[in-house]
Amino acid sequence: MAMVQQDSLEDDTKQDEQKTIQLDITNIFQELNFLKKKVLKLERQLTETRDLCKENQ
Repeated sequence: MAMVQQDSLEDDTKQDEQKTIQLDITNIFQELNFLKKKVLKLERQLTETRDLCKENQ
């Protein structure tokens, strides 16, 4: 009986670890998407600034 409980606890621990890893991966992808959007915005701003500089030369 004790062995069955131990196996059950190990399974629960593994499931908890998997859930934690899945949440971490989800958070990483959300952060990655945020950073991609930020980079795109900065690229646009840089392009606009460069174009304005060219116009003012």
